[in-house]
Amino acid sequence: MLRFILSITIIYAFWLTYQDASEYFDEQSLNEVELAQAEVTVKLAKQAALLEETRRYSLIEDLGSE
Repeated sequence: MLRFILSITIIYAFWLTYQDASEYFDEQSLNEVELAQAEVTVKLAKQAALLEETRRYSLIEDLGSE
C-alpha cells in the first residue's frame, strides 16, 4: 500500500512539473510572437513614414517645376 501511495505521489509530482513547464514555454513562445509582431509593426511604420516623405518631396518638386 505504501508503494502505491509513493508511486501515485511521484507520478503526480511529475505531472505538476510538466504542467508548470508547458505553461512556461507556452507563455515564452507567445512573448516571442508578440516581439516579432512588434518588430514588423515598427518596420511598417518606418516604411510608411518614408513613403509619406517621398510623396511630400515629389509634391514639392512638382510645385517647383511649374
